[in-house]
Amino acid sequence: MFCARRRGVLVTGPRLIPSGVRIARHYNWVVNADENIGLFDLDGSLADFNGQLLADLEMLRSPEEERVTDLYAAEGVSHIKARMDLIKRKPGWWANLPLLEKGKRVLEAARDLEFDCRVLTKGPRTNAQAWKEKLDWSFANLGPLDVTITFDKGSVYGKFLYDDFPEYCYRWLAHRPRGLVIMPVERISRQYEHEQILQWDGTNFDQVKAALVACREREPHEPMVIPR
Repeated sequence: MFCARRRGVLVTGPRLIPSGVRIARHYNWVVNADENIGLFDLDGSLADFNGQLLADLEMLRSPEEERVTDLYAAEGVSHIKARMDLIKRKPGWWANLPLLEKGKRVLEAARDLEFDCRVLTKGPRTNAQAWKEKLDWSFANLGPLDVTITFDKGSVYGKFLYDDFPEYCYRWLAHRPRGLVIMPVERISRQYEHEQILQWDGTNFDQVKAALVACREREPHEPMVIPR
């Protein structure tokens, strides 16, 4: 095991972790409120996890089976879930996911606004190879960004979070009462309406940029107000 402190973060984990990587298990930190940190999820946000998994499931579908269109529902079908697990354990699968242009567009906008952009992704509990391949994907597609792989995104500080999974967004907001979430969606839905969540469907980029500016300019202890 190693223990190191970087930028106010106490990091513990196995040896031989690449430079710039945080393993968020046991930590305590002091964060400067002026740090403009932007957190970006990978799967379904920057990396096309859903599209690739659906395509690979289609390759394994027999003519008698219905096409899988809902991955969440498919988790409840034992033989389909077994296929999904098999696909995700294929060497190189995570490392070769396509880059989502919609996510890249928001990342570039945040970089232009001089946010300190970092990757925040959840690691599968039973697939250690996926952790390494997430790092490989990030470095290959995004450059030398800091990467945090964790089981609990709510524990990680940032001024905004870009994430497609509502459960993780709400968990993060529970600890960030003045934070901003940008949630990539296929279509705007009342189901995810929240005063600190901006749904991004690919048509409202000006609103996304305005929200990022408001997030950057917000003073400590001021509420986060999304331009509508």
